[in-house]
Amino acid sequence: MAKPGKNRVSLDARRGGHYDAGAEDARHTIGRKLAEGRRRRGLSQGEFASLLGDFGIRIGLRGYAKWETGETVPNAYQLLAI
Repeated sequence: MAKPGKNRVSLDARRGGHYDAGAEDARHTIGRKLAEGRRRRGLSQGEFASLLGDFGIRIGLRGYAKWETGETVPNAYQLLAI
């Protein structure tokens, strides 16, 4: 079994599963999931950003758009609220 490298953490040594944060970042996984959820609800990026304000997440349209494109990612507290 390969040893975890940089940004790679073994999740379950018995099954050999690994998490690769670099690969997740390259695929913009968080942004894609945010966009999918927003679209399922029929909301624009601006509407979704405003809705997040009801949960204590202050983010503007441009900031939210950067999340979806993978330029930036929400912090841990923002992810928990989402």
